[in-house]
Amino acid sequence: MAGPLIGFQIVLANDSYTNPRNPRYHGISLVPAVPSGVTEEEEPLDDYVFADYKALETNLIPNYARVHELWQRLAASPRTFEIILCGSDGADNINASLVGNNASLLPLGYDAANVSSDCWSILQDIPGSDWTRPYVPELNEHGLFSSRQTAARYLQDYLDHDEPDAGTFTEIAYLLRVFPLDALT
Repeated sequence: MAGPLIGFQIVLANDSYTNPRNPRYHGISLVPAVPSGVTEEEEPLDDYVFADYKALETNLIPNYARVHELWQRLAASPRTFEIILCGSDGADNINASLVGNNASLLPLGYDAANVSSDCWSILQDIPGSDWTRPYVPELNEHGLFSSRQTAARYLQDYLDHDEPDAGTFTEIAYLLRVFPLDALT
């Protein structure tokens, strides 16, 4: 990944997969699978994955107008979708100007995940290894870390313990949930 990671994702509001070691998880890994098997989602999700919504180098939708358009297209689905704003440099590079006066933001925390590839999070899939036990109480109400330092320490320990696919994790992402104002009325 070159340069800072910043952009938007569409994620499921509620995912059927819950890891008992982190049942509150609400982050990167909630990107919907394609095909989803839900008729109302087929075209918008195909476009999300295969059309020009996402920037190839980040795997994120670069601007609010495009993510909002996709989110509206998914409104016909029986499942609920949310917009997540991601930034690799933490809260310093994410602010309300990215959504303008069109949405409000709720900080979720820091995730350790493959944002720019398959969106797999090592926090959603937190292993049952003994070394992870001290980290579990540090997970916030969204199943993420509240500090970048803790997320970075966790990622380094994950790599040092050679957990599954350890060599593929390089990204710490600061996440915020985006609440479009037109959805609040």
